[in-house]
Amino acid sequence: MNSELPKITNDWLAGFFQAEGSIYHNMRYKKHDLRISQEDPDILNRIIDFLGYGAHNDRQYRCSRRENTSNFFSIVYPYLVGEKKVRTGAECIIAGIELPYNIEPITWDFMIGFWEGDGGIYYNTQSSIRYGYINFFQKETDILEAIRDFLGKGSIVKSGLNGYRLQAPDLREEFLPYCRIQRRRDQLEASLEETRMTKNLRKQVLEMLKGQATV
Repeated sequence: MNSELPKITNDWLAGFFQAEGSIYHNMRYKKHDLRISQEDPDILNRIIDFLGYGAHNDRQYRCSRRENTSNFFSIVYPYLVGEKKVRTGAECIIAGIELPYNIEPITWDFMIGFWEGDGGIYYNTQSSIRYGYINFFQKETDILEAIRDFLGKGSIVKSGLNGYRLQAPDLREEFLPYCRIQRRRDQLEASLEETRMTKNLRKQVLEMLKGQATV
């Protein structure tokens, strides 16, 4: 049975917005919509419960009332990093949304939120054991560099035509208790189980070969 998921926090929400969020300038109605894309209605409902405003259509959280978008960015903007912070700030200024001046450092929850939005698990295919490594994907390297500096390790490599990937150490055990999205928690649990199974299988094969060599 799955344990209860942790509560949403300001810094987790900021990391999730860094990965999945945007401000959309609605020219037709002359307003700005705050959007967070995610095909998981449960986490969208939990975000609404946490904030106390907004709505979703099972695929996207949306909010357009000025007082609510102002409140949202007073929460997340201090944590945003790099180009995302610049673009979000510019859109907020155009929309007349006042932004806070304080800057918050990257936190563990911010990193988890960002991974749950835009991350994955990379497997070392050169080993008989299915070792999995936490990966983060982005078009810009600034957020990846910030997370790498926060962790103190990891490497950034080109991924596809227009993106980059930060390959971090094996942090699956550390990430697992902090996941807010059940699908992501299930993914980590399945990955860890696969690593355990391949480790045991390799051990059994080595013991069998050792036994044959002594005959």
